[in-house]
Amino acid sequence: MRAKNIDVLIETNKKINRALEAGAMAIGCNIEIDDLPGYMPMISNDVMTKIFTNNATEIIGKENVYEMHIHFAGSSDMGDVTQIIPGIQPMIGGFEGGLHSKDFKITDKEMAYIIPAKIMAMTIIDLLCNNANLAKEVLKERKKIKEKYLNEIQNMRKVYKKEYMTY
Repeated sequence: MRAKNIDVLIETNKKINRALEAGAMAIGCNIEIDDLPGYMPMISNDVMTKIFTNNATEIIGKENVYEMHIHFAGSSDMGDVTQIIPGIQPMIGGFEGGLHSKDFKITDKEMAYIIPAKIMAMTIIDLLCNNANLAKEVLKERKKIKEKYLNEIQNMRKVYKKEYMTY
């Protein structure tokens, strides 16, 4: 299961486990639930997003840049990464078709490969060279989230066994 933040993930997992246990109880069978932490929610860094957006606007024009802050139901290990270090997962373009589908294909190699690399390079330069305070601002918000992530990831790993089978 997926969720927008860790607290919702934990609460929803408890509900799912209770539903599974209720089903086992209802039909009189044994159940084993092995809770394994999966992909954590993505936390996009606002400062990095703003820098990236400004750089993208400079290269491809404001009319071609959309800054979206929505939660996707899909998942990746980038969620785990952003629980520990600041990050963003921008999407540029130059393709058509659904991601990870047989219909996906690159339609504009410069837009798919070159322009994103330029924007990322500009973003790195802005963070590390042009204004060192931006990098410090990006890093300062991460400490509490990292500690919570490391604690929760340990607490999520559990195995539940219940016996409801009647003979």
